[in-house]
Amino acid sequence: MSRQKQARITKFPLSLLQCLSTSELELDTAPLDPIAKLPLEISSQIFAHCVPLRPTPGAQHVPMLFLQMCKAWTVIALSTPQLWSSVHVVFPRPKGFAQLLETWLDRARYLPLSISLHGAFADEIGNVFRRYREQLETIEIYPHTNVEKMDIIKCMGADTMQPFPRLRRLTVGGTVAGSRHFLAGPILTMLRLSPVLVECIFDGVSYMRVSRADLAETISLPALRRLSFGCGSGPGRYSDDEILQGLSLPSLETLCTPLYGINSSHLVEFLERSTPPLTSLTIMIRNISDLTNTLRQLTALTPALTHLEFAHGTDFDVLRLLFQLLKENHLPQLRTLHLQLVVDFADFRDSLWEDIIHTLFMRCSILTKFTMRMAHKDVSRLPSELTTDVRTGLRDLVARGMDIYVGTEQRCYI
Repeated sequence: MSRQKQARITKFPLSLLQCLSTSELELDTAPLDPIAKLPLEISSQIFAHCVPLRPTPGAQHVPMLFLQMCKAWTVIALSTPQLWSSVHVVFPRPKGFAQLLETWLDRARYLPLSISLHGAFADEIGNVFRRYREQLETIEIYPHTNVEKMDIIKCMGADTMQPFPRLRRLTVGGTVAGSRHFLAGPILTMLRLSPVLVECIFDGVSYMRVSRADLAETISLPALRRLSFGCGSGPGRYSDDEILQGLSLPSLETLCTPLYGINSSHLVEFLERSTPPLTSLTIMIRNISDLTNTLRQLTALTPALTHLEFAHGTDFDVLRLLFQLLKENHLPQLRTLHLQLVVDFADFRDSLWEDIIHTLFMRCSILTKFTMRMAHKDVSRLPSELTTDVRTGLRDLVARGMDIYVGTEQRCYI
């Protein structure tokens, strides 16, 4: 090579030489890449299966990792909108992150979007909700702020809220017990603006106190099928269910309520107002004595119920009444019954056990699963053992095909 040619080469920018080297490498390896040989429809499906349920922005995480591999993979990733239709973000994030988030969501084109935001997200994130509100199908927000009473609309960066025509799933949560007090009015407004909402979860959201003005107009959500005030991971995750007084849910199938902000009479009124085809009901409270006067009405209003759960109950009168109603063929379609009790087996009278076992025998052709978990009032002690007669009766039911668990979280006593 002449000295003139060598001199011209040394003057080439280093970045250009690196770019040429990378291009040659990609050309050399492309025939060896099985993904690059596949039709785009198939390679897109392969990429889509690699995306986690909650994809996080970051160069080391899928789908952004695909953009770091080679040109062929970059083309596939940018040509596959479903890779970008879901995003999970934990804040804080660097300034200007909202622009990166918009770039991510733009790549989803016109697909329905799923957004999960945890932390103290900045006001600029509100622009994302406004810009993509017509595409949003799932919203999950756990805002971490020092505001004592939070407005969900302002949390989302808006002074006024526009409708969410495609929103089907909404989750609003706090971080620890009692730390998130939301204003009920804006939450009801959010629900009113989500006409096709199918599932709504309030997780650890306390004190959603409603006013007369909030309840002036009942909100009907004809598509809502699942509503939960708490995720069931313990009493610390319960949420205030007072907004139930302002709702009519004619298609509701699953309801989890702690009867925290309302009483059982309000629950009866809600069921009378909505007449839903309820199939699953979970009441998560520490004392179910409030149900003594309304349990018969509740069972009459929920004839299609297949799953019933009382969590953290301690009232024996309610238990006796429940099994009496089952004996009278209330809840004729009930298939699973779960009880979580803060009592000791020794506190059960023999007559109550007789009622329970006799009723289970009567219903065993339909009722296929019965669970009774005990926690002693003194957590340092274990519940007493079952008597021989009770254990024998329960084992006979198991022999007939019923799935039974009676005991503590750690041990089945039969």
